[in-house]
Amino acid sequence: MAAARPAQTSDADSSGNGSNGSGGDEAKPLTALRADLRLLEGAPDVNGAPTWLIEDPVRHQFLQIDGATFEALATWPSCATDIELVARINRAFGRALTASDIAELTQFLVMNDLVVEPPEGGWRALHRKAEARARPLHERIIHNYLFFRIPLLRPQAFLEATAQLAAPLMSRAFLWVTLIAGALGLYLALRQWDV
Repeated sequence: MAAARPAQTSDADSSGNGSNGSGGDEAKPLTALRADLRLLEGAPDVNGAPTWLIEDPVRHQFLQIDGATFEALATWPSCATDIELVARINRAFGRALTASDIAELTQFLVMNDLVVEPPEGGWRALHRKAEARARPLHERIIHNYLFFRIPLLRPQAFLEATAQLAAPLMSRAFLWVTLIAGALGLYLALRQWDV
């Protein structure tokens, strides 16, 4: 499991105005999150603070996040820009997040492929990332030599054809006959134990 704490909170708003902490920066549109992601409650961290998990069903991965990140991701779909998101989180949850915190969170989401399309590069960035992950054929053979699947026999047709013959062996009556025969055999073996 990968752990991440991208959104950090500060005790005081760095801008001093308490609204969005952007310091006059231009509002940036938020990157769309993937619709298949789920936010789940996680186990408390070592300090006892609650944590949350982002479930990524495509990669079968869970990413651990803190409470501020959870609040940001829960509010994310209803906002259009980073400034609007910062203002809503700070107002609703009493946080002191800034636009730079949202930029850091966006970078975390892009790096972990949790967005629909990266903000810069679009599908080309995804293609470059996939190419960077791809390993040459000789490396795949060396690392995956235990996982070759060579079907020597396909028994499904045989099993379907003989299912009617095997059906009586799966009945309750056959179970009782087997248990009685086993008990009788054990009894007769105990009578002639010395032999």
